[in-house]
Amino acid sequence: MKKELPMRAQRAITVTMPYQRAYAAPLPRHRWQIILPGTGEVLVLTEDEFSETWVLESECPPAVRKLFDGFESYARWRWGK
Repeated sequence: MKKELPMRAQRAITVTMPYQRAYAAPLPRHRWQIILPGTGEVLVLTEDEFSETWVLESECPPAVRKLFDGFESYARWRWGK
């Protein structure tokens, strides 16, 4: 079964090095959908798995947000906007 891409997602980064950037969207029942932009692979994680491995850009301190420089928005990646 092909997983559907969400209409909206936030940028996220792994909490440990080597850092991996991805797009994250909340799902029902306390789950998260992670989209890896390089491959288009979609992962589904529980809320606990997500919080152990990923952090949303909006929750990062300014120094960490710099790691998102050059990483396009989800809308630009998905629709070219």
